[in-house]
Amino acid sequence: MNCALQSATALDEHSIAAAMLPLATAYCRKLCTGVIQYAYMCIQEHQVWTSQQFWEAAFYQDVQRDIKALYLPSPTHHQRVPSPREDEEYISLLKAQEPSALEIAAEQMRLWPTLPPEKQRELIASEESTLYSQAIHYANRMVYLLLPLEGAGRRADARGDDADRASNSITNR
Repeated sequence: MNCALQSATALDEHSIAAAMLPLATAYCRKLCTGVIQYAYMCIQEHQVWTSQQFWEAAFYQDVQRDIKALYLPSPTHHQRVPSPREDEEYISLLKAQEPSALEIAAEQMRLWPTLPPEKQRELIASEESTLYSQAIHYANRMVYLLLPLEGAGRRADARGDDADRASNSITNR
């Protein structure tokens, strides 16, 4: 994971980091009894995590994906995939481009007046739930990746370094 982040160029760094986010908190290994090391612990110090632009883009990308999932019909699971000769509609569905979140929002705004009030309330609740759950999820991810695990130890070391420099300096006495 670290190698992928380090070898990423400025153009694809955010997309690689965004793809790693779910993996970073999902994978772990047991070091010894009671000690678990998560993958995010190994990539915490990379600069991409300090970029507000990265966090905003990744958050909005995930929110859009989840909102699209609310409105797009879920694929039906077939026992077998028909051959092109058997089902031309299947091929045309494969070729059809999935609409963007903006296109879905425009369509929903067009349909909104025709929806019954209870359906409107249900959709509002689903969208808000999606947004709030992603906000909480991203707040947790930011804590994992931005707050050092050994913060107190690092601060103590930093103070020790300052004290050493101060004692070696004639002007600081």
